[in-house]
Amino acid sequence: MTEGKSCNSLWNMALILLFGGIRSGKSKSALMLAEKRPRLYIATALPKDPETAKRVLAHKRERRGWDTLSSPIPSTAELERVFREKSYKSAVLDCVNMLVANCMENGVDPVKTALALAEWLKSRTEISVFVSNEVGLGLVPVNPLARRFTDELGLVNQKLAEAADRVLFCSAGRVLELKG
Repeated sequence: MTEGKSCNSLWNMALILLFGGIRSGKSKSALMLAEKRPRLYIATALPKDPETAKRVLAHKRERRGWDTLSSPIPSTAELERVFREKSYKSAVLDCVNMLVANCMENGVDPVKTALALAEWLKSRTEISVFVSNEVGLGLVPVNPLARRFTDELGLVNQKLAEAADRVLFCSAGRVLELKG
């Protein structure tokens, strides 16, 4: 999406990867892209500290009118159950970076998990948006765990970008189309 195009012009595609830096406007843009009802928000963040809990609450306020599945590592079985209750036209998975961290913490393959979710949602919704952080523009972390995380998230982003119909980059609240 280039500046001046509306989000509605993207409706002909099923899977979108929307990534960018922290506080770049990704989540707000994702909500605008996936406005077809009924709509599902898949939240992967676990509020483990007061600051994260505050951020989760702020995201909840932004998405009034959305059904929410809160799951640190959502599975296609969970999605099957949720979709049995209601057939969603759009879905947002926010965020891939928390999904990757949760997978790493639990010994689950983040690439397989993310791609399985993307494939499942793409086959059942008109539009699905995966929100992720860009990790390739910063310094290489000195901490081995942080390096592993950036490597894993970078690989997941690359694989999702290959699978996606559209890839969008968000910076300063502006969305640029990289693929589509």
